[in-house]
Amino acid sequence: TVVAASKQRRDHQIQVGDQVDPWAPATSARFAVQDLHNEYNFIFRHGNRNAASHRWSTFLLQRAHQMTDERLQFFFSGFCAVSGSPVRPTDYTRYRLTLPRVGTGGFSTGFMYYCCWPCVCDTQDFIRIDTLHVTGG
Repeated sequence: TVVAASKQRRDHQIQVGDQVDPWAPATSARFAVQDLHNEYNFIFRHGNRNAASHRWSTFLLQRAHQMTDERLQFFFSGFCAVSGSPVRPTDYTRYRLTLPRVGTGGFSTGFMYYCCWPCVCDTQDFIRIDTLHVTGG
C-alpha cells in the first residue's frame, strides 16, 4: 500500500495494530465514509484539525488490522490529505497525481482526495510518497 508522507515534523509515531477497541465500521456489512467522519470529535479532541490529516491516518492505521485493504483504502478517501477536512469521495474531490518518492527517486501515480484546489498545489509542492506495508484482517 502506498501512502503519502509529508515532510512535516511528526509529533508522534504511528503504531500500526496498537491495542485499540474494535471499530464496527471496519468489519460491518454496511459502512460509509460518514462512519469515519463520525469519529471527528474523538480524533480531534480539541476541535482543531487544521493541517492535521496525520490524525485521520493514525486513527485508520491503528485499526488497519481490523479491515480489508479495500476498506482501508476506502476510508482514506474520506479526508483531505493536506488540510484534514472531511471530504466525500466523489469524482469532484478526487485528483490523479504523480509525486516523487522519498529516498529511492522516481515517481508514483495515484489518486488523492481534497477539499479544495490549493491543497492540490500544496501536495505537489510539499508531499512525497513513501511506502508502508499494512496487513489487514
